[in-house]
Amino acid sequence: MVELPPLSQIASLCDVIAQVMNRTANLDYRDPFVDISTYDAEYGEGVMEDPLRTAHKMTRMYLTACGDFVYSIGKLLNVAEPMVVSPAVLARSAAEHASRCKYISDPDDEPEIRLSKMFNLLREGFNDFGVNKPGANPALIEHSKLLNDWRNKMQLPKTKLPNYAALVLELSPDMGRAEYERLSAIAHGSAVTLTEVFLSAQMGHKKRIEDAWRNGLFAVQCGLLAAANVCILRDGDKTEINHCLALLDEAVLSYNRYLWDLSMESGFNPGVPRP
Repeated sequence: MVELPPLSQIASLCDVIAQVMNRTANLDYRDPFVDISTYDAEYGEGVMEDPLRTAHKMTRMYLTACGDFVYSIGKLLNVAEPMVVSPAVLARSAAEHASRCKYISDPDDEPEIRLSKMFNLLREGFNDFGVNKPGANPALIEHSKLLNDWRNKMQLPKTKLPNYAALVLELSPDMGRAEYERLSAIAHGSAVTLTEVFLSAQMGHKKRIEDAWRNGLFAVQCGLLAAANVCILRDGDKTEINHCLALLDEAVLSYNRYLWDLSMESGFNPGVPRP
């Protein structure tokens, strides 16, 4: 009978990569085009005293949060009976934070582009709090207004709003589209998806193992590629990132070989050589 490697393998991968993500997030801030302190001394004021440093801080926060989710997935996959729902929701949250990290940490972005992207994320956050709706928090309304005034004074260029599904697909080309949709349905409490998850889990331990592996691989892939972006942005040592990419490749190979072997065992020829 074809079996996946033990869950301890993917759990260990989550643990290792989450720690590398955290160390990468805490690399010293660096902008490829300007000295951050000099730039902020010239353009910082009012609600944004240190705008460029704030944008770089946001990359740190998003990557750190993503690493937290990946680390938690590893812990949940190491229990005697792997969880059914929580690793999936955590994997989706990891992808969400990784996508935002990628959006604002592009090493090719000049300072004004990075600041414009930061403004897009902040404006989206204020809109989520309903600052334009009746009964909105007055303090949030005022802060949102000050932020808009700052953006207009800076005359920042307009940048595309983040397309999170597309960003996730860039981080995880092989799994991104299908996994993002599946995990979003679980996170939002889709009755159909939730029923499918639990029925599949009840059919046998193997399905739980497959889902757990897929959740872990997806989260790790998104988080690690976001960390690579930040590492390049801050001109960090890429040794750990490259080592983790090699570990991820090995894990993906194990999973793909399992799928190939399972197809053959079930009487379906995949039509391609075994990975």
